[in-house]
Amino acid sequence: MTFDIDYEKEIFYGKLQRMALRRDANEISLDEYWCCNFDPKLSPIILRLIKSELQYTSEPLKHLKRMYKVERNGKTLLRALLCPVIRTGDESNDTNFAEVFALVKLVLPSNSFKIEKVEVPMNKPTSKELNEKVSKLYWPVIWKGDPRLQELKEIYKRMDINKVEKYVGLLIEKLENPPFKTRHEITQLSIPSWMG
Repeated sequence: MTFDIDYEKEIFYGKLQRMALRRDANEISLDEYWCCNFDPKLSPIILRLIKSELQYTSEPLKHLKRMYKVERNGKTLLRALLCPVIRTGDESNDTNFAEVFALVKLVLPSNSFKIEKVEVPMNKPTSKELNEKVSKLYWPVIWKGDPRLQELKEIYKRMDINKVEKYVGLLIEKLENPPFKTRHEITQLSIPSWMG
């Protein structure tokens, strides 16, 4: 399938420009998460815990490796992302740590794991170089190519240009012959996803 997309200007079919909040492509948004360091032999237990009790955390982390190996004091450990740090009180260090610790302690002996707070990238890096840098600095990111280009291709696949042109034509017709008088000028038109 060939895509009629100007990737630089984000224009489809040479007619429709994607309007989105602009961010610096190199800007990485970070969030605090709890992670658990443990013996690799215990990974099936942690995976079951994540699937049964922490499944709600999976969607925002799809671009990250959920677990990875680290070397600590000559031992190989696994690190697993558990859930976001939630501030539960005032500005002190009052967080959901106790709940997270208790949850892990239900399935693992308390001397077999350590829970730490880490910063993880919440958006995908847009270049392989930035991906490698972010993976080393914060948490390993799964690289599948520039996410902006992937998103544009997905929008293009869902878009029905004939339907969009029809509705834009109807809108222009209504604006030229309004059933009511308006003093506002329309300078930008957003096409809802259900039209494409």
